[in-house]
Amino acid sequence: MRQDFEGALAERAVLRAKLGFAPDEFVFLMVGEMLPFRGVLRLVKAFAGLGRPSTGLLLVGVAARLDACAKWYAAQTSTSASLNR
Repeated sequence: MRQDFEGALAERAVLRAKLGFAPDEFVFLMVGEMLPFRGVLRLVKAFAGLGRPSTGLLLVGVAARLDACAKWYAAQTSTSASLNR
C-alpha cells in the first residue's frame, strides 16, 4: 500500500509540472462544458480577485470558450494565462 501512495505522489508531481503548477501550489479545478449559465466567467473573475500567491485555476472543457476566459484572466492579472491541451 505504501508503494501505491508513493507512486501516486510521483505521478502527481509529474502531472503538475506538465501543467505548469508548482508542487506546493493549491489548484482549483473545474471540469465540464464551459457554458455561460455555469458561471465560468464568474469563477474566473472571482479567482482573479483572490490575489493569493501559490494558487492556480485549471479549467478543463471546450477550448474555444476556455480561450476567451484565459484571455480575460491574463488581461486582469499580472500573470500570464495559458491553456494546456
